[in-house]
Parts: sequence; C-alpha cells; structure tokens
Amino acid sequence: MRYVRSDLTGTPSAEFVLMTAGENYNVGEALVVTNGKATKAGASVVPAYICGENIEGAEDGVLTAYRVLPTQTWEGVLTADGADLKVGDKLTLAADGVDLTATTGGAAEIIEILGTEVGGKVRVRFK
Repeated sequence: MRYVRSDLTGTPSAEFVLMTAGENYNVGEALVVTNGKATKAGASVVPAYICGENIEGAEDGVLTAYRVLPTQTWEGVLTADGADLKVGDKLTLAADGVDLTATTGGAAEIIEILGTEVGGKVRVRFK
C-alpha cells in the first residue's frame, strides 16, 4: 500500500509498534496488532497500520508504521485481472499483505480505479 491522501489536513505520522520476533516486514504491508505486537493483516481484515520499513522482527524491537484511518486513501496493485471491478467493491489483501486481489468481500473499498489489468492500480479506503 502507498499513502495517497487524507480528507483531513496533514499526513499520517509515524508511530512505533512492537515487532513479532522472526516476522519479516515490508514497506506498504498491512498490519494488525495481536497480543500487543504487529503482524500481517489477514485478507479481509481492516489493518490498524501500514508498515513503514523493510525489517526482520526482533524480540522487543520496534517497527515504524502508519496508522490507518477511514479518512485516508491508499493505493494498491492488483494481483489478478480486475476487469469486473467497480467503485464501491471491497477487495481482499493479497497474501503478501501489500497488494490487492481482484476478489471481493474484503475490507479495502475501491474509491478509484486507475487500471484493471494485473499490475493495475486501485485506490481504496479501509472500512
């Protein structure tokens, strides 16, 4: 995911979140907090954060991340053909937690379609 804009003034501030030891984190990856530590968000889950760095999780380490708010627009890349997608559809996160599938039923609501081919970009809000 890549931050695009917010309906509110300003950009998201970096926050520090505890890591899960041994987990590999990637820039743009959707994260949730489980047992007080950041981990990859499930396919249909509204993420709490978007990862801000590439790093391997260390015991008691902290990770730079950006809080996800419903007023923000994020841009993701499609991992499958999205020719049938339309604004308002809710997509699932891809297995890497960074990209988006063309499968509906997730938490990433499409607000703008920039391309529907594999590798095409869509802009979403998490709700």
